[in-house]
Amino acid sequence: MNEIALSSDINVLTAEINSYKQIAGQSIWEIGRRLNYVKEHDLAHGEFGKWLEKVEMNHSTANKFMKIVSELPDSYSGTNIGWKALSLIATLPEEERSRPHETAKGETKTPDEMTVRELQELKKQLKQKDEQIERLENIEPVEVTIEKVPDDYYYFKGNYEATKKNSEFYKNQNEELRSEIKQLENKIKSSIVNNDETEVEKLQQKKAQIINELNSTEAILRNQKKIETFISEISSLTYTKDFINISAHSELIESFELTLESPEKWIQDVKTKLPNKNIIEGDLILDEDN
Repeated sequence: MNEIALSSDINVLTAEINSYKQIAGQSIWEIGRRLNYVKEHDLAHGEFGKWLEKVEMNHSTANKFMKIVSELPDSYSGTNIGWKALSLIATLPEEERSRPHETAKGETKTPDEMTVRELQELKKQLKQKDEQIERLENIEPVEVTIEKVPDDYYYFKGNYEATKKNSEFYKNQNEELRSEIKQLENKIKSSIVNNDETEVEKLQQKKAQIINELNSTEAILRNQKKIETFISEISSLTYTKDFINISAHSELIESFELTLESPEKWIQDVKTKLPNKNIIEGDLILDEDN
């Protein structure tokens, strides 16, 4: 067989290669078109598989050629992409065919720029993604009906009513302290008029002491109320599906445990620094026994 002599002009060779590449792309397209036409119009009279033997093509390859034509737009007919790559692109989800994807080498390419190996890897990744989504969609949600959170669900277990009594008691006591401050202010004014500096100093010291006591008591009561509100708002968490459903998220569980360490440490510090109520004299302390 006599080989056709090739040109020594690089420009001619470049043009010839591009021309043959164009012909290759068109050939894939035209073969697929004709295969579809034969099958759709039953020109092989129900014996499409046997007819394929006449064109020396197996059923699997024929299906791939037909799918290329059916799935991809005509613009692919003029490309230099091989039929194996075109077949892989045709089996990608439509929305993924023009999107850029990262290859195993870290390069960003669209499917028409990828090699056959890269397209196979992309199909594998997309399949794994779909399987993961399907698994998540098939997880049955855990439904928990909350009729009522237990009444005694407080860190101050059993002391809730006592706490309310204490609040009322100190509210009334604080009113008395405010009234006493006003009386002291009047006495201070009177002592100033009488130029009794010693009495003025003594009254002012007593007033300052009462104000400090009043401010401290009110601050403790405000924070106690905030703690009670906080507990009542989050106590139902352990009875909801949200709390149960995080069992599949180890990182979230670890994060939640770390978050709980802060209030735990604060509670221990507060308990350690609380004065011993048994040695406090002159104060009325209401607890669960009163």
